[in-house]
Amino acid sequence: MLQHIEVEAIGSGVNKLCTDIATFHLPGHSPDCLAVILGEEAVIVGDILLPQITPWPTRLEMYGEIAGVVGHIFPEPKEILGLHCYLQSLKQLRRLGTAHPDMRVLPAHRFYYDGQWNIVDLTQRVDELIEHHVQRCADIVDIVSKGYGTAEEIVQQHFEPSLLKGPGKHMAINEILSHCELLVDCGDLTEAGNHQYETSGTRQFETLIPSLE
Repeated sequence: MLQHIEVEAIGSGVNKLCTDIATFHLPGHSPDCLAVILGEEAVIVGDILLPQITPWPTRLEMYGEIAGVVGHIFPEPKEILGLHCYLQSLKQLRRLGTAHPDMRVLPAHRFYYDGQWNIVDLTQRVDELIEHHVQRCADIVDIVSKGYGTAEEIVQQHFEPSLLKGPGKHMAINEILSHCELLVDCGDLTEAGNHQYETSGTRQFETLIPSLE
């Protein structure tokens, strides 16, 4: 019966479950994302890294929703939330891919999709995702520099209308706000309040994101 199952807390960082199995805490897409390393043979990455599509980054603003549960372990939002955190998690996966280039990558979905297998090269896919986020930051700075300063305006300028139908608009706004948080943090945008942004004239993100460890 399920009520008799023993549950073992894993915790953050790297944890050995047995000789050949370890977990990596890789937050950013969600506060509790884990990758499971199976020796040198495979890594189960869940939703942290996916073929074909880019995972949804969390926002620092979400911390109030989970602080009552995890605040005593992670008192700082940046430890488990936000684009900055997610990019650092990707860099950890990249180091794993560099150390074990033949490791099979097992994502949560799209491993088999649209009638084909999507085999993932870990270092290559991480590089593609990081470049995607660099380019999205660049696009946001360019859009705001043209006078489109609200999250709603940035979304309308950045995404194709077909992507903003139904729940797509909510996801798009979250995506833009997560990038704006990083851009404000590194000084490339300033926020006047209520998700209204202005450019500062810098592009610090271009050096910050590639240098993250």
